[in-house]
Amino acid sequence: MVGGKLYLGGADGKFHCLQVMSGEEVWSYNAKSIDFSPAAVSADRVVFITAADRVVSLDRDSGQWVWEYQYLRSEDLAVRGICPPKIDETTVYVGLGGGVVAALDLGTGKLLWKQNAFTGEQFLDVDAPLLVDESSVYAVSVSGQLAALSKKTGKVYWKYEEGGPAGCTMDEASIYLASDGGEIIAIDKITGKKKWSIATVSKAKVNDFVAQPTRPALVGGHLIAISRSGRVIVLDKDTGELAAARNFHADLSSPVTKVGSDGFLFIDNRGVVRLWPNGPFGGK
Repeated sequence: MVGGKLYLGGADGKFHCLQVMSGEEVWSYNAKSIDFSPAAVSADRVVFITAADRVVSLDRDSGQWVWEYQYLRSEDLAVRGICPPKIDETTVYVGLGGGVVAALDLGTGKLLWKQNAFTGEQFLDVDAPLLVDESSVYAVSVSGQLAALSKKTGKVYWKYEEGGPAGCTMDEASIYLASDGGEIIAIDKITGKKKWSIATVSKAKVNDFVAQPTRPALVGGHLIAISRSGRVIVLDKDTGELAAARNFHADLSSPVTKVGSDGFLFIDNRGVVRLWPNGPFGGK
């Protein structure tokens, strides 16, 4: 949602711009696809990716087609969850099938660089949201590899091999990654070395999908990790020390939505919207 408007793809094969308050359609574009990534929005562009690794740029005001880029993937086994594009000034960064990360010119769609960031035989898709800072692009593959790439050239600076498909978040110094082994891991952004890790599930549940942590969120000086089974844990982001934990015994939404300086919202499978904490990590 940007400027009172919502940009999203629909099951009708079209990409829509809607007024948030009224739901009235401003414009639609027939993308001839039923799978859309979340959109990236700039001052004058809306960019999204379809399930066929097609990157489309539209005029934000009119919905008119501006450019598109089609990546022709190899015949590897794919997991179909589509990476949101990331706009950074005049560049669009995209995660694609087969472990490919690419940079496109926002104005023209021209390919600036393309990098096979991940290696292996299958499940290399880049589906989790990309992270971008002053010098690097950080991407996670479905198979669990994390890579830091140069924003200018696509060169891979480092890789970390203990991740998971949930994705990661970052601050000025660290990347925080949810692993498919049930850990939250803090990684130095410059070196790619592990700073700390903490197990969020017992050894008995390490292979239980619903017990695994989803993409962590930063709220103030804390890191919030939610499992699909309903457990919320709060960690000190610098040390990994456990600050609070609570089991809500209901499937939860992810990621959380930050509220104020140290609170966050989430929704359970009964449709209950919860605010936590209510006080210093007390909550209800």
